[in-house]
Formats: sequence, C-alpha cells, structure tokens
Amino acid sequence: MPKIVGVKEAHQHLTKLIRAAEAGGQVVITRDGAPAAVLLGAREYDSLMATVEEMADPGALRALREARADIKAGRVYSYEEVFGHPPLRKRRKHR
Repeated sequence: MPKIVGVKEAHQHLTKLIRAAEAGGQVVITRDGAPAAVLLGAREYDSLMATVEEMADPGALRALREARADIKAGRVYSYEEVFGHPPLRKRRKHR
C-alpha cells in the first residue's frame, strides 16, 4: 500500500521519503487532496519502464499469448527435457 502525503509534508520529509522509495515503498504526493505525483525507487522505476517497453512490443505480446496457450494445453517441458541435464546448483556467494 503506498504512503500518501501532501506536497508540504513531502517537501519537509523528502530525504525520509526517498529512503522509503529506495527500500521498495511507493509514495503518492497529493495537492489539494488529489494525487499529483508518485515517488518510486530507481529499481522499481526501471522495472516498470522495462515492462512498459515489453508490453508495447507486438512480438513480445504475441509470444506471451502463445506461451500462455502452451501452458493451458499442457505443452510444457522440464529443465532436463530442454537442456538434457539437471539444473546446475546455484553457486554460493562468498562473503
């Protein structure tokens, strides 16, 4: 659920609101009680723009519809069927 703040409060607490957005939160900034702007973290914004770009590509939409139809029809394959071997184990990150 997004945090909703007025313009004055957003101005007074901008640093705190930016931190919240960076942590994945969304902030709706209102003017006279109506939404005027939205504050998102850069990662969420980049993800949103990538989704918008994909959705604007007719070929990507067609491939998505075909994939959904394949799933409904049971035309799905395991990792081993596709690659001929079991999935590789994930490497542990060293600290």
